[in-house]
Amino acid sequence: MDAAACRYLRAVEPKKRWDGYTSWSFLEAGIDYRPFDLEPQIGRVPAFFYPLDADQHERAERLLRDCVCTSLHDHCGITPRDMAENDAYVREGREWYGYEGLAASGLDAVFENFMDGTATITSNSGWKWTDIIHDLGMHLADVAHQSLVFVGSSVQDILDAHRTGRIAMIPSIEGAAPIENELDRLDVLYGLGVRMIGVTYSESNQLGGGIKDPDDGGLTRFGRDAVRRMNRLGLVIDLSHTGDRTALQACERSEKPVFLSHSGARALYGEMKLKTDDLLRAVAETGGVIGIEASPHTTISPQHPRHSIESVVDHFENPSEFPTVIRLLVARGYSDEDIEKAVGANVLRALRDVWFDPRSAS
Repeated sequence: MDAAACRYLRAVEPKKRWDGYTSWSFLEAGIDYRPFDLEPQIGRVPAFFYPLDADQHERAERLLRDCVCTSLHDHCGITPRDMAENDAYVREGREWYGYEGLAASGLDAVFENFMDGTATITSNSGWKWTDIIHDLGMHLADVAHQSLVFVGSSVQDILDAHRTGRIAMIPSIEGAAPIENELDRLDVLYGLGVRMIGVTYSESNQLGGGIKDPDDGGLTRFGRDAVRRMNRLGLVIDLSHTGDRTALQACERSEKPVFLSHSGARALYGEMKLKTDDLLRAVAETGGVIGIEASPHTTISPQHPRHSIESVVDHFENPSEFPTVIRLLVARGYSDEDIEKAVGANVLRALRDVWFDPRSAS
């Protein structure tokens, strides 16, 4: 093993103090729940090594250690090895969570979207209110039995996670369809810890048009009321799966910064999930933040037509913040200040304008 590989292996050692807990280990398999053979969290595929020289490596390590790193969008659950079992796994209503993998990420905060529309516990179509609440409560019950991850609801929680070697998990929901026409359900979700919610998840709903709808009718009257309520509550508004017209109107309507938690630039690749320059500017003008999508075959570019870490960073405005991305940003010559903003400081700045913090209200 050469020196560069040795440096890399040191870089991917766990950054957080995982206590060895695995989901539901306080219960008894086969009695309290049906066990499944799950994918491993570490080593499932070969680790990607982005080579740096010694000085660049030390700089990347320092930035990962010193910066407050935030993932604006994730699903950190674990899937069965045999995907033919996935429907039964979902119907069980008990998703295992990737604590070991999170410990190795170096993240201080993760906006966790759970099973979202795939929580098809009672419905093949998903997004049912009872399923979302069941999924949320089940995950939080699991989180409450370990020490690495805790439920975060404030900027101070994220800073505390960085200081103490833990991870603040921010409950999030990608689309507002589960609230149906009940505005007060936003209050209920907030009370249960949710701090980010999407206007739509691809399909149109009571609030407005989704990216799958060719006739995006824009933000509805109920949608305008929902934007106002989310502003008042301190819920981050996410436009990642929202149609262009609805998203632009949400930017105009919102009194607080809005987010694109996982997207990219449509000018680089003609995928509807990615956003026009006009919409990217509109989000920025609210004081919001744009997180870069890392799903396969979305954030690719003419320079990198196959999905890779290079293609993701081609869409950089505020990219994902895992160690490899920091290494690549170092290699591309970004300044320490710009990297710090990209991996978390921009997010914290916008969250201070959106989230309610009782400690600052006294």
